Amino acid sequence: AVTGWMFLRDRTPTLTADAAQAQASAFLEALRTGHVDDAWAGTSTDFKSMYGRDRFRQFVQSQPALSGPSRVDWL
Repeated sequence: AVTGWMFLRDRTPTLTADAAQAQASAFLEALRTGHVDDAWAGTSTDFKSMYGRDRFRQFVQSQPALSGPSRVDWL
């Protein structure tokens, strides 16, 4: 299981739990299927400034759990 905090594009306080879960699931699915650029596009400006695209790609490649089948249990 992959657990962590991600900085997703829409950090609006009015985002519903269902919408947040859908966004997070889409992000993880993009990573799992090798669509790193799509996942990158869904991150916030702050996240992009902190990590940079190349560093993000390197991180994703170094984490085998992000490229295989996954199951997310939402609390």
